[in-house]
Amino acid sequence: MLSLFRASGVDASGISGVSISCVVPPLKAVFEQLARVTSASSPAAGARHPDRLSLNVENPREVGADRVANALAAHRLYGGRSS
Repeated sequence: MLSLFRASGVDASGISGVSISCVVPPLKAVFEQLARVTSASSPAAGARHPDRLSLNVENPREVGADRVANALAAHRLYGGRSS
């Protein structure tokens, strides 16, 4: 990724935060490592973050991290009920 940043003219030191939404569990550690390389904070979205979003579903652990990230983004951009 750092090579891609350099090739695109992106200064990785300017990255202050990332959001990780990975539906492939073995890759989550790779993305977290990338966040550490860029010195960015990396909140991982998922059902294990009940303080950030209340999922009104039978089994929140079955909701993919991509859908949780989309819901968090929509709530932040457009508002909604807080639980």
